[in-house]
Amino acid sequence: MHTAQSTSLLNPAMKFAITVFFLLLTAHYNLSIAADPQEAAKLFQAGVARLEERKNEIFGGGGTTSVDIQYDVKKTDSVIQPIIGVLVITENTGTPVHLIHDITFSFSNGAWTATKYTRTITTSAGSNDYDEKLSSRPVPQVQECFK
Repeated sequence: MHTAQSTSLLNPAMKFAITVFFLLLTAHYNLSIAADPQEAAKLFQAGVARLEERKNEIFGGGGTTSVDIQYDVKKTDSVIQPIIGVLVITENTGTPVHLIHDITFSFSNGAWTATKYTRTITTSAGSNDYDEKLSSRPVPQVQECFK
């Protein structure tokens, strides 16, 4: 009498590698669907519009004469942050000294979240960049505009 034995063409390591590959592919595909670049850009623009309304309240102190806001939304190759928004706010003082706030946002689950903040002080002699905590002023006030 012959007994049938289950034989597999794939060893356990190969099965594991294939499983991981399909999980990563599925995760990437799902993130790509969830992160629609056009919808993300519209939501970022809405946040910038709210920031424009509040910019003097958030940035207007300390001799600031005007506040300029520039932004960009980019699709990246990153699986973790497939879409980012970059916000550059320049506080002009009417002197050669300017304060620049560079805030990077990540788009995930339909919302924008600040992920990096760099403050730059420029003078006629040059500029200095400072990586700051996300809890530093003005990031929480700016983040409110993107909710």
